[in-house]
Amino acid sequence: MNLANPAAAYQAESPYIYAYFRQQHPLLMRWTALLAGFASPSKETQALPHCELGFGQGLGLAITAASCSDLQVGVDFMPEQVAQLSSRLANAKIDNTQLYSTDFAGFLAENTQKFQTITLHGVWSWVAPEIRGQIIDIIRLFLADDGFVYLSHNTLPGRAPLIPMQRLIVQTAAQFKHHEDHGLMAALTVINSMMPMSNYVQHTPALIDWWQSLANEHPTYLAHEYLGNAWMPMLFSDTADLLAQAGVSFVCPADALELLPELHLTPEQQNWLAGIDDTNLRQSYSDTLRNVGFRRDIWSKQVNRLSLEEQQTRLWQTQLVLLHPVGTLELELMGDLGKFDLPEAPVSLIIGVLARDNYQPKRVAHLWGELINQGIEINFSTLVSLLTSLTAVGYIHPAQSLDAFEKNRLSAQALNMALCQSAWHDGSVAYLASPLAGCGLQVSRLQQLLLLARYHTESQDAADWAQWLFEHYEQQQTPFMSDAAESEQIAQLTAVAAQFKKVRLPLLLAHGVIPFQDIFVW
Repeated sequence: MNLANPAAAYQAESPYIYAYFRQQHPLLMRWTALLAGFASPSKETQALPHCELGFGQGLGLAITAASCSDLQVGVDFMPEQVAQLSSRLANAKIDNTQLYSTDFAGFLAENTQKFQTITLHGVWSWVAPEIRGQIIDIIRLFLADDGFVYLSHNTLPGRAPLIPMQRLIVQTAAQFKHHEDHGLMAALTVINSMMPMSNYVQHTPALIDWWQSLANEHPTYLAHEYLGNAWMPMLFSDTADLLAQAGVSFVCPADALELLPELHLTPEQQNWLAGIDDTNLRQSYSDTLRNVGFRRDIWSKQVNRLSLEEQQTRLWQTQLVLLHPVGTLELELMGDLGKFDLPEAPVSLIIGVLARDNYQPKRVAHLWGELINQGIEINFSTLVSLLTSLTAVGYIHPAQSLDAFEKNRLSAQALNMALCQSAWHDGSVAYLASPLAGCGLQVSRLQQLLLLARYHTESQDAADWAQWLFEHYEQQQTPFMSDAAESEQIAQLTAVAAQFKKVRLPLLLAHGVIPFQDIFVW
């Protein structure tokens, strides 16, 4: 294994998928930490750049750069991915980024600045130990004292049954490495023929579900996930021991769903875990009780727990917005223990209040006051649990300030116009940048094309958008329309456009997503 090569042990022959992980956004990291009862980086630290290590196609980095004015630093060793992201940002005239086309050793030698946040998704447990050592050095040298690290990794014991299967994929694919996909599909075909005869598979039922799930995954994702030579799931406590070399400690999960233990652990399990004083060991035992296979976590050199009074004061001041329109939200959560219904009265009221005044942001203190005015009596801890639940399902998000919204809306709209234009070619990008929330909003391929139609027709009539789309659909390189008769296709498009105008468009207008039109004014 040639570790002088930055691609050593990692499958680097093909670009990564267009993935988006909202937990990496600094604003959401701070909100999640606050929900968990921990202090965020100071205002001085928040003025420092944000850094993403191994940004892949860079969709998340582009959205953050377009919707937030902070300097964004990205590092990736695949030149084609860096070049493509650079071109996308330049075309949108987004200039608050510094991209490094280098490995982590090169970045260690070149970088001289401190960061408010360092994030890495899908890197830690997919690279060789020497490269993990470089990540540790980057965090140790460049993370501000009270800054945050977001890190995801494959976890034991949940991934343990897959270890021999992953090694078989790698070794079998090597026999067909001359294939265009580097032997991935051939390896999967061979393994598929073996599985019905395997005692290991038959005695490990989880492998059956895993194997069936692969059919729903993109081949590019499968290649990056399973074709590397350093695929190494870890116990949480082993990851914590390594990160301790960088001087960081565990703050809380980055996924708000993980802040709700009652969804995942029985009362008996929770009581048993409470008897373990060591935080890292408790997290490893929790993963073992739940059979967790993947984690997203926040780490810091300074872990500052807030008093209840401090937490309440900071919560009261936070402004929130909806990320999905009213009428599309299901009031339930999915945890390890099954589905859980959210309390309809308080949750419906919170969602309804956030939808008022064209989805204008509302302070948590205002939401609390509305609950009290309507006679809904809940204590502070219950309110935090409700806000955590709504964050976990992606319904709410902290809002940026009015100044930040105004400063970033044109760059966000420029990026969004380019992303909508690319929807003619494929549907790989399902997010647009929101200068209101400073994150990505889910917008389907057809909805993006409807935004283009609305822009080009300069019409408010959904029928005009449908007609324009039908007349221009020859630009598509992958189909999105049926083979029905022309009149039926237009009728179908018109119905979809009308529903989009009624339900989804008002939210996108409020978030400032729409390219160059209908600017939302608070």
